Amino acid sequence: AVVRLGECHNVRRQFNLWMNTMKRMSLIVLISLLLAVSSVQAKQYNYGFNKHSLKGTFAYLVNGSFGPNDLSNTFAEMGLFTADGRGRITATATSRVNGEAAGVEYDCEYDVNPDGTAPVTCTRTDPVTGSESEANFLLALAAHKSFVQIIFVSSDNVGFTFASITGSGEKQ
Repeated sequence: AVVRLGECHNVRRQFNLWMNTMKRMSLIVLISLLLAVSSVQAKQYNYGFNKHSLKGTFAYLVNGSFGPNDLSNTFAEMGLFTADGRGRITATATSRVNGEAAGVEYDCEYDVNPDGTAPVTCTRTDPVTGSESEANFLLALAAHKSFVQIIFVSSDNVGFTFASITGSGEKQ
């Protein structure tokens, strides 16, 4: 069969038109999908927790490792914290760093999210030296509100650049 040059050009032109149409259709489908996905909101868990959910005195224990460059220092702390149900926590504890024990006091502010997580920002004071540092924790409240999981998040103390400190507390 003999194919004429003009026929080949027409086939190529039809193919290009078809490809352009497919590209436009794909673009329309992609935009439609993006709009549909962006209109779907992430599921928000609301278990009814609020500041009043964290109230009372809790005995707690946290431990782990920390350091300015690695996790080379050991840390343990046990004490009592009292939450007022309105966003304030006070605590007294005994900390043990690399085997050396010292008293410590906390004055904190907290909020409680509807899912039971509670970010806590504290001023940590050494009662002997009076030195202060900021410490941030995240609490997770149990459904019965008498147990909390504790995760150390950060501190402005340079020695705590790297930290892996967790624990729990139980209502007294």
